[in-house]
Amino acid sequence: MAANEEQGTEQDEYRDWIDRARDAHDTSTTYFDSNIRATVEANMRQFQGKHPTNSKYMAESYKNRSKLFRPKTRASVRSDEASCAAAYFTSEDVVVIRPVNDNDLFQQTSAEVNQALLQYRLTTPGNKGIPWFLTLAGAYQECLTVGVVISKQDWEYNEKQKLDRPRITLKPVENIRIDPAATWTDPINSSPYLIDMVPMYMCDIKARMKEGENGQPKWFQLTDGQIRSAIKSSSDTTRLTREGRTDSKDASNRINDYTIGWVHENFIRVDGEDFVFHTLGTQFILSEPRPISEVYFHGIRPFVMGFAIVEPHKIYPSSKVEIVKDTQKELNEVVNERRDNVKRILDPRWMAIRNKQVDVKSLARNVPSSVTLMNDLDNAKVITTPDATSACFAEQDRINGDFDEIAGNFSSSSISSNRKLGETVGGLDLLSDDANMVGEYQLRAFTETWAEPVLRQILLLEREYETDETILSIAGDAAGIYQKGLSLDHIDAILQQDTTLRVNLGIGSTNPTKQLQRFTGALKAANEVLGPDLQKRLNTEEVVK
Repeated sequence: MAANEEQGTEQDEYRDWIDRARDAHDTSTTYFDSNIRATVEANMRQFQGKHPTNSKYMAESYKNRSKLFRPKTRASVRSDEASCAAAYFTSEDVVVIRPVNDNDLFQQTSAEVNQALLQYRLTTPGNKGIPWFLTLAGAYQECLTVGVVISKQDWEYNEKQKLDRPRITLKPVENIRIDPAATWTDPINSSPYLIDMVPMYMCDIKARMKEGENGQPKWFQLTDGQIRSAIKSSSDTTRLTREGRTDSKDASNRINDYTIGWVHENFIRVDGEDFVFHTLGTQFILSEPRPISEVYFHGIRPFVMGFAIVEPHKIYPSSKVEIVKDTQKELNEVVNERRDNVKRILDPRWMAIRNKQVDVKSLARNVPSSVTLMNDLDNAKVITTPDATSACFAEQDRINGDFDEIAGNFSSSSISSNRKLGETVGGLDLLSDDANMVGEYQLRAFTETWAEPVLRQILLLEREYETDETILSIAGDAAGIYQKGLSLDHIDAILQQDTTLRVNLGIGSTNPTKQLQRFTGALKAANEVLGPDLQKRLNTEEVVK
């Protein structure tokens, strides 16, 4: 009885915070459901090669018609993903970290140590590293498909599982709530609130009530009745569209250790200061509201929201999939109409006079070597359908070219639609250069809005939480701290120096061959101007990389 009274007191004490979280959730969810969700789901279906839910191909009248979906959208996105992989992983170094003051030896050492630490975490497989390739590819695909990518950066520590590393978690767009009036250049930090909706097993929720995690206080105790009332069926249409089956995160009617409950991590700004607390759904508070600097030492929201297509004043910009949807629809129309035409030619329709004892089922089956019985040969007549002309194929070629131009891709469709250009090497280079420019623009937007901010947050985490002496020793050796009269005893001071971080991505990065040609061409031009002085100043190790 006393425990129940204590639980009720806690809920009453923080009622204002619960109301703030609920109001923020309701406002943002109404906006997302009304303006964003339908577009996101349509984009997902298009990426998966499925017609929209309201498409005419879903109607009963199209049951026996051709309903093909030409996967041009998927092919275009995959091409961009391949370009992204080539751009980010061509060089040995993932990032370049430089001192703010090049003349400061301590800052130079800090930059080298930080780069070695980040390089180790991003390239080492297993429990020591971050799955950077999968994370990067998934993030870029989210940008191209949904329009935005949202990720959370924190430190993962689990003594039992021997985990002690930085972590990047991609968040589904439907699980993050921000204010629709946020600033488009920085929606995460400009929103007065941010809600991260996290699906958790019931056993994990109860474990957090018994003991804290990562040094954080344990959650408030809730009764089984309170938990049951907060865990409701929460099937999400966007998640259902993504998974293509049943909703894997939907709570079942039966409550057990493996039932999914939705825990909200709320970031609420009050009087200019961010406070962080958890709630079970929008009904019960789980943790005491605390200033963000007490929960996340750097004092900033550990989330980044990026995009690949710039659209000012929109916090949810259009995706690449969205801007090619009408051309994709037109491609499907041309193909399906032509397929229906071919089917009518190869398997023609018939006209038959009513009540004249014509074996209509035999006509419909149209089985080779079969016999169709009728009293008079004039009682049935085949409907002749003319063959599709070459104009149909020419139209498809032109639509393919339009699609590639809108999408910014270079493919055989572009060549066939521009024969005069495609018949020369220079023409092919011109076509590919135009496509590469669009691809590089997308990559630069993605890098500026997501990749670099994410890695800067990981660098902050490394400076604060890195305690693995083996990793620190490897980083120290790479930076040559011992040759500079320093040791691991100075590592904390070294890590805290001011540095700048840039992702190792340059112009021409989507085409490694072109990138190498431009690099060697620039070296030759510089050598002609500077002569022997250039060779003395070159860092040969960096040139090789």
